[in-house]
Amino acid sequence: RIAFVPQEAFLFSRSVEDNILYGSKDFTLENAASRLASARRAATLASVDADMQRLPCGYGSILGERGQNLSGGQRQRLTIARALAREPQIMLLDDCLSAVDAETEKRLVAGVLEASRNVSLLVSSHRISSFRGLDWLIVLENGRISAQGRPEDLARNNRTLVELARQENLERMDLLK
Repeated sequence: RIAFVPQEAFLFSRSVEDNILYGSKDFTLENAASRLASARRAATLASVDADMQRLPCGYGSILGERGQNLSGGQRQRLTIARALAREPQIMLLDDCLSAVDAETEKRLVAGVLEASRNVSLLVSSHRISSFRGLDWLIVLENGRISAQGRPEDLARNNRTLVELARQENLERMDLLK
């Protein structure tokens, strides 16, 4: 089972709960409490639970077309929650943290890593801060692999990563924290 999270979040004009559980084994659960617990567990890992609870009807709130009543970061985090709810063996994250602030991103990456201990996680990102906790990095330049290795090794000597860190006002070694 594979879960893919694109940069552009796609949400349905359904409840928050339905949007998270869509495609998961829990989507068809008849027990409302079990459905809600499953949705909240995934939303917590994706750092969006508190935001969804603040909506007028919480997880029962109906999202506008394509989630227009949510911020870009909330939409991205909901689609990550959907991927986590599927309990995939392989999860692909395609620059899906671009609309998330740095602090939320840090919590979200920790949640995704916690949930994906037995999952192959592939992350595509232009933000060096998205690489925290990963085992292996592949650096692409002009569509070709220019370097690959352990994050701690590349953070010390890869000019592309050093430049990305500078652009993000990060210390090179912040990649390792």
